[in-house]
Amino acid sequence: MTPGPAPARGGHTEPGRHGEPGEPRKPGGPGGRRARPGRAATLALWTVLAGCLLTGCGGARAAAGAPPTVEQIAARTGCVSPQLQVDAQELRQGMCKTARGQYSVTTFATEKGKQEWLDDALSYGGAYLVGTRWIVLGNTPEMLEPFRVTLGGTVRTGGHTMPSGEPMPQDHTMSEGH
Repeated sequence: MTPGPAPARGGHTEPGRHGEPGEPRKPGGPGGRRARPGRAATLALWTVLAGCLLTGCGGARAAAGAPPTVEQIAARTGCVSPQLQVDAQELRQGMCKTARGQYSVTTFATEKGKQEWLDDALSYGGAYLVGTRWIVLGNTPEMLEPFRVTLGGTVRTGGHTMPSGEPMPQDHTMSEGH
């Protein structure tokens, strides 16, 4: 089967629809009317766009491709001035102390780097709020729950044991230097 003639720019070659073969289509739909999006569709689009502007389109995520900064996450948890502990290419970590307690905020250059860090850190115990290329580390899942509501993410807990093999006591808290 050999292909028929190429359609004219903006036209078509199918007979019986909007004119003769090769005749350009009129703008818009039948009769030359320009198609308009429905009012409901337009309203829905504006609603989504307004929601994104108000919420930042995705919780703690920053611009596409870049994780939120330590400072951005800390601010959303009520920590005005995190004490930067690590400022390296692969990760940044800041300590926060608020009425909710002491916790750290860590951002990562890659998701793989975050996962490797978390795999190692879980053995030390604590509670970890894990998002895309960021982690908030606190003492308990209950401490992190309000942050989860604000930032998104998933709470994970680690299981540190004493040298004897016994589980850490429930009242154990993170030291100032951690």
